[in-house]
Amino acid sequence: MWALWIAFFVSGVAGLSYELTWVRYLTHVFGATTPAIAATIAVFFAGLALGSWAGARWFARRERPALAYAGLEAAIGVVGMALPFVFDGLDAVLSAREGTQSIGELLVASTLVLLLPTALLGATFPAMVAVTRRFLGAQRATALPYGLNTLGAVVGCLLVSLWWLPSLGLRGTSFTLASCDLAVAVVVAVVYRARTSVPEPPATRTETTTAEAAGLPANRAAVLAVVSGFIAIAIEIHWVRALALSFPATVYVFALVLSAYLVGIGLGSAAVDRWLARHSPTGRDLLAAYVAAGLGCVLALNLMPEIGPWSLTMLAGGSIDSWNAYLAWIGGIGMLTMLPATLAMGAALPLLVGLASGPQQAVATTAGRIYGLNTLGGVFGSLAGTFWMMPVIGLSRSAMLLALGYVALAVLVPVDDSLRSARRGLIALVGMGVLVTAIDLQPELNALRHRPDTELLHYRDSPSATVAIYEDEQGVRALRIDNQYTLSNTAPATVAMQYRLGLVPTALHPAPRRALLIGFATGTTLAAMAVHPGVEQLDCVELHDEVFELASFFAEANHQVWQHPRVDLIEGDGRRYLARPGPRYDLIVADLFVPRNPGVGALYSLDHFEAVKQRLAPDGVFVVWLPLWQLGQRELGSIARSMLEVFPEAEAWVTDHGEQRPILGLVVGATASSVSVDPRPLRPDARGLEHARRVMDTAALQTLAHDAPENRLDRPFVEFSAPRSMMEAKIEGRSLLSQTLEHLPPL
Repeated sequence: MWALWIAFFVSGVAGLSYELTWVRYLTHVFGATTPAIAATIAVFFAGLALGSWAGARWFARRERPALAYAGLEAAIGVVGMALPFVFDGLDAVLSAREGTQSIGELLVASTLVLLLPTALLGATFPAMVAVTRRFLGAQRATALPYGLNTLGAVVGCLLVSLWWLPSLGLRGTSFTLASCDLAVAVVVAVVYRARTSVPEPPATRTETTTAEAAGLPANRAAVLAVVSGFIAIAIEIHWVRALALSFPATVYVFALVLSAYLVGIGLGSAAVDRWLARHSPTGRDLLAAYVAAGLGCVLALNLMPEIGPWSLTMLAGGSIDSWNAYLAWIGGIGMLTMLPATLAMGAALPLLVGLASGPQQAVATTAGRIYGLNTLGGVFGSLAGTFWMMPVIGLSRSAMLLALGYVALAVLVPVDDSLRSARRGLIALVGMGVLVTAIDLQPELNALRHRPDTELLHYRDSPSATVAIYEDEQGVRALRIDNQYTLSNTAPATVAMQYRLGLVPTALHPAPRRALLIGFATGTTLAAMAVHPGVEQLDCVELHDEVFELASFFAEANHQVWQHPRVDLIEGDGRRYLARPGPRYDLIVADLFVPRNPGVGALYSLDHFEAVKQRLAPDGVFVVWLPLWQLGQRELGSIARSMLEVFPEAEAWVTDHGEQRPILGLVVGATASSVSVDPRPLRPDARGLEHARRVMDTAALQTLAHDAPENRLDRPFVEFSAPRSMMEAKIEGRSLLSQTLEHLPPL
């Protein structure tokens, strides 16, 4: 018996981990845009729903469900082994096409690749229920496998994000997950052979409860399944965004928040299993679960704004004294905040299946159908939460409405006459909550939305991030993404720096006729490049397309560059844009990015540099700007090594810079050892010429990079290492910049 429970747990380890790795694969194929990621996740969940629905019918008719389940896990393992090669083939096909793909094309391609593997994954739940029914009976057949599988997903999420992806890479992680499924298949098959004649459990009153006796008609159960799935996934998206406002958004934060969310789901389901061992589920139980979930969501809405201040206090007081302590704090505080709600969410689904089940032999069919509908609701919850609720209603308001949605669900649960008055009370509670939300009295999830001594000029919870623009008493405007400073403001020193990042590259090429800038931000660097009289076509690719709409807030600094006749603004992933066929550029510039942010490491990868080489004209110039105060020596060496693998002649340059925030440029194609630029067309108050010079030739750069790991899409070293280096320096009270400069004697 225990071998089966372990198998269900390990299957959960692999299940969610596949989602994390496959989404990353397809992000590389389509680009890291929000629509591309949302389309991929939607197809993933839709495949799970289809597999659960079809698997429910198929496994309900198996006389030997354990062997059928073993075969299913084996099939998942085989497909998991093959998918990395399928992704490579898809990437090769799409990379041969010029231009970008529409959302329709993304959906078609994602469906062709993911439909079979996700359907197989979706079928595992009804398969587990069919196997478990023979040991625990009909009413308990859902809760235990659901709980074990979910708790396994917690472990899988942590293993993939904290260990396997950084050390094994995407391909190695995929093979490891496939091996887990193959091992599960072997274990289940061996267990079945050891128990070839497992008797059916004796029928009891609990197990023979019919849907009619339970008082939950099939159509009512379907509605509850779909709507609860919608709310659960939508609220998860809101919580991930809310916690990103308290912690710098990194790959670690997403993994820890997702794990914290799943812990409560798994524990809640496991607790219900113990309850169902002694009781039959009733409408009263399900009603209580939905009300508890709603109240738990309201509690989380009140607690999450306090997490940021609590974290700063912990850091200042020395309670967070190591990187592991920091990760434990994120996961722990996230779990405690969400636990009341997620425990109830985890309890609700097994209770719903128990109430909707007919005779005991139909439990696998019912479980698969309910789980499939619940997952299908999650598809709509993911899309609506990302593209409609947050942008249109706002993060805080929509989170409150979702919490009220759980209470409204409770109203739909059939109950006896003793709870009629309670139902009227719930209706009144929902109405009052809607009124509170309508007049904007609910708690504000972003504790830093209103900052002292600043005026809020713009605020929007966009699909990809919470974007805000502030203006202080000196008239300096700043762009913040998820409360984080993005190197974008109108302070004179910052504007001067951004102008240099555009002027210097155009001066490095003798006659740049066609140029490309990756990254728009406030448009200041692009404005500097547009000043060059020889540039006939200037393209700019920006991942967060909403910043194009905000350019007018920074018109004084960017000189309304978006209206320049030679400028073309392109929405999309810069790395993916260059990986496809297109025009060759005399000059390609990668603007200054925050290396710790998710996805940014791809712009420093060997794969990206190879794409740049294909699109760089003969004798072209390529410049990558690096913020030295945000990179440790290992990350800097990794970027340098990856670039030298593609451009063996690369050098390192610096411009006139402030001592606190020096910027290093990795340069390819420069023919001089120094250049001078004139910022006065952009800044009439400028004192005169400014200078840039080579500080490390190729040999010196090779010395810096010789023992550093390569940064690849398959093994994203920078994305996982940069957040750790920055936080460890902050915790230890040392300067990351000073340590980095120790390895750069020329600076």
